[in-house]
Amino acid sequence: MSTLGALVRRGRPLPGRATRKRLGMDDTVHRATFVVVILFAVVLRVVFLSQPMRFDEALTFVHFASPPLPRGLYNYASPNNHIFHTLQVHIAYRVFGDDPWAIRLPACVAGVLIVPATYLLIRRLYNRDAALLASGCAASSSALIEFSTNARGYSLVTLTFLALLVVATFLKRRPFRGAWVLFAVLAALGFYTMPIMAYPFAIVVAWLVLSLIGSVSPGERRRVVRGLVFALGLTLILTAILYAPLILKVLGGWKAPLLTRLVAPKKWSVFVWRLPWSLRHVWRQWNRDIPTVIRVVLVVGLFASLVLHGRLTRYRVPLVLPVLLSCGVLLTMQRVVPRVRFWLFLLPVYFGLVSSGFVGLLNVVGAKVPRYRSLLCSILALAVSAWLSVDVLRNNSVYYSKETGWFTDGKAVTLFLKANLRRGDKVLAKDPATAPLQYYFHVNGLPLRYLKSKGDMNRRVLVLLHKSYGQTMERVLAKNRAVDKDLGVPEIIREYECATLYEMNNLGKPFEEYWEQPFGTGGAADRRN
Repeated sequence: MSTLGALVRRGRPLPGRATRKRLGMDDTVHRATFVVVILFAVVLRVVFLSQPMRFDEALTFVHFASPPLPRGLYNYASPNNHIFHTLQVHIAYRVFGDDPWAIRLPACVAGVLIVPATYLLIRRLYNRDAALLASGCAASSSALIEFSTNARGYSLVTLTFLALLVVATFLKRRPFRGAWVLFAVLAALGFYTMPIMAYPFAIVVAWLVLSLIGSVSPGERRRVVRGLVFALGLTLILTAILYAPLILKVLGGWKAPLLTRLVAPKKWSVFVWRLPWSLRHVWRQWNRDIPTVIRVVLVVGLFASLVLHGRLTRYRVPLVLPVLLSCGVLLTMQRVVPRVRFWLFLLPVYFGLVSSGFVGLLNVVGAKVPRYRSLLCSILALAVSAWLSVDVLRNNSVYYSKETGWFTDGKAVTLFLKANLRRGDKVLAKDPATAPLQYYFHVNGLPLRYLKSKGDMNRRVLVLLHKSYGQTMERVLAKNRAVDKDLGVPEIIREYECATLYEMNNLGKPFEEYWEQPFGTGGAADRRN
């Protein structure tokens, strides 16, 4: 009915009965497909919502989200604190408890909303068929699922970026004050989540500015420019207000040496060498659990979207251009190679470009295909989403990803320790096992003093070595400042999927010969088992 109403309002003749029937069928199939795609997104994220806690998210909860709000929100000693996301985790924790699913709920909600946001953006930029294909890919993307079930702020930044682009498409045609205020509020919340919001924000602003060149009248261009200046100023003011407590701490002498080290510009030689390596791993992450056939189709669709851009959209500036310009300028100025997960916010846009290019190719191949394009795209969206969903569940890559610190045995180790720890014991570990142990100690009511390396170590010491990170006894002891302690010979008392638990007592026996040997190398501790 909406399609027929639009035709009547535009003064066009009504289509024939067969055409009206096909339009109605296409609308019904399209909507039903979109609902199924959303269901895929929800189910895939719920499946992984209760997986073992990882290092980064456990650190977020223990040090920032679980303490009282002022203590967590006003602490930026580590960039691990994604402040606006931390606030949401704190609320979820107070309402639903400290189970992993509750702590991940804000990231999961944002991750599910990425799918309809992708649909809305690509429909605004291109057409509804490309939007449906893009949302199907986003629903079953292994990388997007991972960070929708990881209590970090990346899915929130991705959603904010998509929302800003959607608002920008409206502002380009109807630049009214309320929309500019919404634009500024979204941007400020994105910055309050992570400072790296500078990259997505710069892309949106660059797209708006480039879209004004030669595409609107001088009067409209002046209105958009005035509105953009207003939004930029409001964004700056709101962001400064949100960060005011942290700014006051800095002025009061608070320092963050770790943060300073992480954001310090690298030498040009190091930056140029590391950036291609990082981008290669980004590409691998984006295509994880995607079959080779679909990867090839995605690449073909990407190039088709660039070549056929003028036929696919009414917007003159392709999103690729502001992405390359903004990211290139910021990377050159900062000379810091971002982590692989940082680029996650561009993945839905990549799916959108690919889908638009594929739909454009369907229109090029023949005259009859476009008549059934909507039905064909609905079938393809379902097929691709289902195929990717099966591969994600079969490969279990989300569960075993090491992107933010993988340690699956935290709960099992903690329950064993709860039954066996004695007064005066010390438990020594090294990242990425430390924060998950702190989380599971918190959940199971174990005092965190057992995990503190300082103090008397003349009693029993339990050392946990992670199997997948090349950890050795010497390194763990050195990390915990216990190398000079006379702790005796290490003996295995428990084996886990990804870790080994050792016990050492003050027996007066040297253990230097074991320091550089990881578990399983045939030492005395292994011979015991």
